[in-house]
Amino acid sequence: MLVHKNRLSQHFLAGEAEKSVVQCFFLEKLTSGKTMSHTIAYNAEEKIIDIKFEGDLTWSEVKKVISETMQYAKEENCFLILNDMREATMKLSTLEIYNLPQNMSEMLASSGLHVHKFKRAFVAAKDLKDYSFFETVTLNRGQFAKMFFDIREAKKWLLENNKNP
Repeated sequence: MLVHKNRLSQHFLAGEAEKSVVQCFFLEKLTSGKTMSHTIAYNAEEKIIDIKFEGDLTWSEVKKVISETMQYAKEENCFLILNDMREATMKLSTLEIYNLPQNMSEMLASSGLHVHKFKRAFVAAKDLKDYSFFETVTLNRGQFAKMFFDIREAKKWLLENNKNP
């Protein structure tokens, strides 16, 4: 059951360069009584889509995030994704984790995007076994993704070569 959905869009002029900050906030009441929220923001200065997760991460939440991220990627022509998972608890089954890279590839293809254009960094603090498994499956499918413990290191990796993959 969706409790709150708010999308803010701000455009402002900073010096001579126009920057846009687009944020999206979702708060979903889960059947377990816990909440999951995420924010998605385009960082115009670094040309990165920032996603921050809090609470229980379920398959339905993952699908929503992929869908929203596809929209931002198209709007901003940005394929560098920083996923801050430090406040999230992975609630995906092993099979859901295994199928996630393929499902993401199919969702992107259906909207005209190719998964190999994306470079994704994941910053985690817990549930490392699941995240490591996800990273391995993703890399085995030829996608650009890497796990980190430090958000600065994740950004540095994303921005290497200062271009999208």
